[in-house]
Amino acid sequence: MLTTNIDPLIGGSILAAGCTSFRTIFNRDRKISLTEGDGSHIVYLHGYWFDADTLHTPRQLNQDRSQLRSSLANLLRNQIVVLLAYGGWYDAFTRALVDVAVDDNAYPEIVWCFRDKTPRVRTQLLDLLRPGLDRSRISFYAGVDSQTQALQCTNNPNGPPGGGPSSEVRM
Repeated sequence: MLTTNIDPLIGGSILAAGCTSFRTIFNRDRKISLTEGDGSHIVYLHGYWFDADTLHTPRQLNQDRSQLRSSLANLLRNQIVVLLAYGGWYDAFTRALVDVAVDDNAYPEIVWCFRDKTPRVRTQLLDLLRPGLDRSRISFYAGVDSQTQALQCTNNPNGPPGGGPSSEVRM
């Protein structure tokens, strides 16, 4: 699991569900390397709230973290990527997402979920994502409660039940 949050809520939720997790923290530019551990792997892309630096100011988030960007793009290239509660800062993750969405040799399935009934994506970011939208590599969904969806996934090992109140939005 990749997260741009710096707090321990994901790990705490996994623990509360009776499972284990381990973490990798990125507070500088570096490649994602192989990390092994027991349980769910949580990768904190913007640092961690305790015993590590955090990246939370515009200057920090907008840094060109080329090694992380490249390794994220390699990781996401042909994967299903579900974005929950993600605002789309133009950080290393969003840059990697744009890289794979517009790459004609990559085949990601990017599912970007918004709680609001009308997704709001900054015009500049939407322009960057346009080639991926034109290739049908990105879908926006409105009305998605990320907390409810995460609980459904946790309680159902086969994934969330079909249907639901969310709906795809074309932009």
